[in-house]
Amino acid sequence: MNSAEGRAFSDACDQCHTLPDPKRHTADEWPKVIERMQKNLRWVGVVSASDDARNPQRLKVEEIITFLRRNSRGR
Repeated sequence: MNSAEGRAFSDACDQCHTLPDPKRHTADEWPKVIERMQKNLRWVGVVSASDDARNPQRLKVEEIITFLRRNSRGR
């Protein structure tokens, strides 16, 4: 969690639940999980997943996926 990617993961994911172990999914599975979580966040209105740079709570999706893939259980 000491990297920008790790902080993006922590900031986004712990809004709704405890942080999942990155090894819970493979590197190839994580992007679909993140896509599903983005939809959930939009639905409950917790944070914007848009690319609007004016929104300070914008999800850093690429950083989150990079972190999870790097720390996943493989492919």
